[in-house]
Amino acid sequence: MNTELKKLRCSLKKTIYQGKKLSGSRSRENGFTLIELIMVVVIISILSVIAIPMYTGLSLAAKDKVASGVCGALNSSIMSMHGNYLMNQVPYSVNDIIGNTIFTGGITTANFTVPAANEINFNYKGETYVLNYIPQNGDSAANIECGGSSDDGGDDIVVDDGGGNDGGSKDKDGGSKG
Repeated sequence: MNTELKKLRCSLKKTIYQGKKLSGSRSRENGFTLIELIMVVVIISILSVIAIPMYTGLSLAAKDKVASGVCGALNSSIMSMHGNYLMNQVPYSVNDIIGNTIFTGGITTANFTVPAANEINFNYKGETYVLNYIPQNGDSAANIECGGSSDDGGDDIVVDDGGGNDGGSKDKDGGSKG
């Protein structure tokens, strides 16, 4: 009996090492089935449908924040120049304000145009932002408004798409106001 067990063990080891299954069923080939591949494509499609609009919204929001930052920088320059006006009677204009403002992030005075007396166009990465310039009036300082003030106290950014349609204005939360 002991010899028969040894033979059976050797036979089992040989079968296992040769890669044969004891049940005698056919082994499955390696690779993915068509259903698995379709599921991967569906999942990637769903993720892209969600991610692409999110990215677009975030990039527009970032551009709007840059325009708001530019507004703040211009208003800071105005306060400095208006202080100089009050103390030394040195007048200032919209071109003086743009020229004396220090910008960062690749923004230069070349990004600005003054098409009308009370309007400044700020071009940034394909978008044109219209900034309203309110000139100095006596002892009152000039002011730059980013498209006017909104109902919720934030700045509105007016985007000009170049086609005569301002595209509405966007409030600080990215919602459409017009």
